[in-house]
Amino acid sequence: MLRSELGLLEALTEFSVNQNEISGGIPKEMGWLAATNGSLLEVFNIGNNSLMTGTVPESMCSIPMIAFDCYDDGGLLCGCLCACPATP
Repeated sequence: MLRSELGLLEALTEFSVNQNEISGGIPKEMGWLAATNGSLLEVFNIGNNSLMTGTVPESMCSIPMIAFDCYDDGGLLCGCLCACPATP
């Protein structure tokens, strides 16, 4: 599980936790890392964490290198350029 407190790390330049079997969603507070003017975050990699679910906060789509398991490719995350599943 990603903790919401990670959104407070305003000097963070790279966040890479790929292949760690993390579950849950991306806390909305993580979006603050990219939404802040002068954001230093260049890499956000949570790929190969097949238990992560939900929608990537829209503000994170501006991160130069963002990687996650897209719903279209069998993952459970959507957002940015990855379409979310239709709801009945």
